[in-house]
Amino acid sequence: MEEPVVVNKGKEPLDLPPGFGFHPTDEEIITYYLTEKVMNSSFSATAIGEADLNKSEPWDLPKKAKMGEKEWYFFCQKGDITD
Repeated sequence: MEEPVVVNKGKEPLDLPPGFGFHPTDEEIITYYLTEKVMNSSFSATAIGEADLNKSEPWDLPKKAKMGEKEWYFFCQKGDITD
């Protein structure tokens, strides 16, 4: 049986094992992803996209997500919603 190839929302294919799911804990997000993003602005996570949540319509967010159907993760800048 051939392993499925997951496409990264129209970008390069991701070579993930069957049944792969991205379900990090809060601690894992902070320790492995957010800290790395803060320390290295060019850091890019395979499973986490970037979005300006204050300027994006909710229905546009699935298109900005890198993976997932019902749950998405984004890096975003903290900002004032009145910007």
